[in-house]
Amino acid sequence: MCAVEGEKAMRELEGRLVAGEAGVKRFGGLVKEAAGRRRGWERRLEVLEGKEGGVAQERVRAEVNQKNAEGKLERARAVVAKLEAKVEKEREKEREVGGSGSEEALEDDSEVYEPAEQVVDPEETEEARAKRIASQWIPEANDDVDDGVDVINYEVPEDDDDEFEVHGEDEDEDSSGSVVSSLIGSVQLWVQDKVAHLMGTADASVELRVARVKLEAMQKRADKASEEYNRKYGAQRELEHEMEELKWKLSNTYGEGDAYLLLAESCVESGLVDKFKYEVCPFGEAVQIEGGKRINIGHFEGFAKEGDETVMKFTNGDTCWNGPRRSMTVTLRCGSEDSFDSVSEPSRCEFSGVVTTPAVCSEAYLESLRKEIQRRKALREEGAEGDAALHQEL
Repeated sequence: MCAVEGEKAMRELEGRLVAGEAGVKRFGGLVKEAAGRRRGWERRLEVLEGKEGGVAQERVRAEVNQKNAEGKLERARAVVAKLEAKVEKEREKEREVGGSGSEEALEDDSEVYEPAEQVVDPEETEEARAKRIASQWIPEANDDVDDGVDVINYEVPEDDDDEFEVHGEDEDEDSSGSVVSSLIGSVQLWVQDKVAHLMGTADASVELRVARVKLEAMQKRADKASEEYNRKYGAQRELEHEMEELKWKLSNTYGEGDAYLLLAESCVESGLVDKFKYEVCPFGEAVQIEGGKRINIGHFEGFAKEGDETVMKFTNGDTCWNGPRRSMTVTLRCGSEDSFDSVSEPSRCEFSGVVTTPAVCSEAYLESLRKEIQRRKALREEGAEGDAALHQEL
């Protein structure tokens, strides 16, 4: 029995030696790859730092534009509110004097005003002719002006005067008819308003319609400015987050030759243990997985030495029911590849695991294995006394 157990232990040591020799060969490649990865992080950080100032300036400009657009929108709303009050006041006067015809003209926006056909008088003076032509654009008190202006395709200029500026660059070819229709309607309103002011026959309802057109254009401009600010702000936050992550990675220590560096960007998952799987992400967190449910059993705290072995500490995980917060200690052992070999729970909500990785392989480790194998072989050659000694060790 002792001989069988001794033979089993010997085979295990020899297997660890073979895996360790393969791991040492991979260790050199890990160090080279880690050095390249570190240089890549440093170069990327330099690029982001070079962009940081420009991205911040773009965000500030977008914020200023947004505030300006919102200010103009508020002023346009105030103008509309003032004109609405004025129109309502005129309607009250109309009702008081029984001006039902005028009231209907103010409330009915269903028809477009069509200038009446004029009879030309051969003896008409130039001044009279100008007034006659201009009057075609001014509705009478009982006529209506088209209120169905498509404001999506044009905006008013930033100086808030009575001019209209048409923008059709963002529209596709299918919307060209809408652009033309909008232009005609807006110009008609503008001409009516201008001529009415020049001739002293300005109508508050016409002014209100023009103001509402401007308000909708200002609303569109404010919405665009807000969207642009959100894009610029998001780009700045994304850049800052990436910079913070790179600085954190570069500030960490990754063992001899940065051999642990590659572990920072990978996770190792165990096989099924009872009904659970376990996942360890060095420099991240350890989790217990049951179906789609993930329970945090610890956040990475750091590396530590326990005897000749290196361990990773994960602490401050989710709280157990009526118990402590979960934690996990993961022992790193030399192997040819990264693998999560075993998991146990020696105490309630305190987990223990073993991960093999070439990142901890070294010639010193191989030498210690060789010496142990030679020692055991020597004891076995001594016969029964050696077997008894091996049994006692086991």
